[in-house]
Amino acid sequence: MRILLLLGTLLSAWQAWAAVDFVRQVKPLLETACLDCHGEKKSNGGLQIHTRKHLFEGAFKGRVLVAGKPEQSLLYTLTLLPSGVARAMPPGGPAFTKEEKQLLRQWILEGAVWPEEVVL
Repeated sequence: MRILLLLGTLLSAWQAWAAVDFVRQVKPLLETACLDCHGEKKSNGGLQIHTRKHLFEGAFKGRVLVAGKPEQSLLYTLTLLPSGVARAMPPGGPAFTKEEKQLLRQWILEGAVWPEEVVL
């Protein structure tokens, strides 16, 4: 029994240290929650996120992603607002889960690695 507990603890620790995989973890989240309003065909607020270049360029009001600094990244902080509050993201849709918010935060904290050839 102790061995199973130890293995579970080690697995949890390993998952916490493992780098976020953009293609497998972040890309589906952005496609589902953000792309309808911030894609190639529609750019609410002047923001498009379908390519790495577009996301890092930002919107009319400036940058929305500061690699390594989730608390300075609107891409993350606007997901923390309660549903129904002005500027909460995604608007009108289901709010991000606690796990999805943590994933987005961790991805940004790790430098927001997005392979240039990957397009949403």
